[in-house]
This record gives sequence, structure tokens and C-alpha cells, in this order.
Amino acid sequence: MGCPLAPPVAPGHTNNRIARNLPGRPAASGSPPLGPRRRPKIHRRRRRSRNAGGAPAAPTTAEISGILTRVSGDDVIIRPLRSRDDCEAGVRLQRDIWGRDFADVVPATILQVSQRVGGVASGAFAPDGRLVGFVFGISGVRDGVPAHWSDMLAVRPEARRLGLGRRLKLHQRRQLLAAGVEHVYWSFDPLMARNAHLNLVALGAEPVEYVPDMYGDTASVLHRGLDTDRLIVEWRLRDPAVERILDGDPPEAPAEAREAPIVTVAAAGAEAAGLDTLLRES
Repeated sequence: MGCPLAPPVAPGHTNNRIARNLPGRPAASGSPPLGPRRRPKIHRRRRRSRNAGGAPAAPTTAEISGILTRVSGDDVIIRPLRSRDDCEAGVRLQRDIWGRDFADVVPATILQVSQRVGGVASGAFAPDGRLVGFVFGISGVRDGVPAHWSDMLAVRPEARRLGLGRRLKLHQRRQLLAAGVEHVYWSFDPLMARNAHLNLVALGAEPVEYVPDMYGDTASVLHRGLDTDRLIVEWRLRDPAVERILDGDPPEAPAEAREAPIVTVAAAGAEAAGLDTLLRES
């Protein structure tokens, strides 16, 4: 076969690229090659998926929403976090809700071992086994009486309005009564109206203390640099008033409460401010 046709060469110049291919033909020094210079091809490596090692991909918001819209809240199972995988799912849920840099994430080991000494670490599992909410707390003694500090209650945004927050608390109540604990304490942001309604109205807990900046800077995206002022409440599990509330017979609000001004935030504003993303104790 003959050589491929080369582009014409101007007088007095030698095409170095062609000269190198011609036997016995020395390349002219200092002569610039003619024709457009081709850029070398750069072969970029495709980015590997973080799940390339075979780990299952994290569920998307749409996937979880699709699951939950096909079922009622009663189809979600509330049970203790039994396995290491259950507890790791609890850690991921915390980071998904409070942010990757949240400093107060409860590690999987603590979620496991706390249950051996009276603690409660339980989850709300969708029909396909995915964790969509959880409750965690530790037990101890307060004023010589067994007591429980309920540290976290979280429900994913996709699983809200199914009554899972209340169901998780009722599950916690049953667990603690079986262990002989009748007094439960936790803290919440008093400016979070939905949390306040659940804690004070739906559960019947009563405020006992106000603590300015209780937790300091937790690096949570939800706190956004604000002081963590908290209201501590006590939930007396055997109190007749609490039992009536849980049975669906809440007391009538006093006149002062009915006449008090109400401060609210429009739905769009609440979402933008991160006020509608969790039910949290602590």
C-alpha cells in the first residue's frame, strides 16, 4: 500500500510529522509543522458510584413517598432496633435529618448496648424494611426514682402525617412501664409549634424547666447557628390525666390559652427555614 497523501508543504519548509515517517529523510530543525495541530485525546475516567462495591443505594425521597402512599400508618411496624444493621440505619437517619456535620449523632454501638440497661432504641419500619422514624432514650435515676431521658424522636419528612411520632412515643411508654419506669423527661424547642402540640397536647407532658442554650453549637443544619434554648417536660406515664389524653379525652384548654395570641409561619416560610423537617427531642 502506498503512503497516505500528505498536505502540501510550502517552499523552504519541511513537514516534520511527515519527515519522521520517511526513511532516510532527516527532519528539518526549527521548521514548524504545517497544518492545524491536533490536541491529544484525553480519556476521562468515569466516576464510580459510591455504591459500586455492591452496597444498596440509599432510597430516594420519591421512593419512600411511593411506598408510604400505598399504605396506612398502621402498616408501618414499630419495633426495637435489634441488629447492627438496624442501628446503622438509625445513624443514617440522624445524619439525613440533622445534617452530615451534626455533632450529637448517637453511634450504633450506643443504640445497641443502651437497650441492655433499660434504654429504648426503637424504629418505625416501612413494609419493605426501611427505617422511616426512630425513638431513643436512656434510663437512670432522678430523685431516687427510676426515670428515663428521651433523647431523640425523629420521623423522616416523607413519613409525616401518619401519626408515627405519637406511635413511637406510645411504644416507648409501653417499654418503660414494663421495666417499672413511670417518669420520662425530654427537651424540645418551644418555638416549634408542631413539636409543642405533640408533646403537650397529644401526649400530656408538662413543662418543668426552661434552659437557655441547653446544647450549645451542635453544628446541625437545623439549628443554623441559633442558640438551643429548650423547654424540659415531664411525662408522668401513670398520671390519670395523661391516661385520659391517650384514651382520646383531652382536657379543655383554659380560657387564657384560648385567648392568647398565636404566632405562626406560612408553610413556604417554614420549609425555607427548616422548621418542618423533624420531630426532635433534644
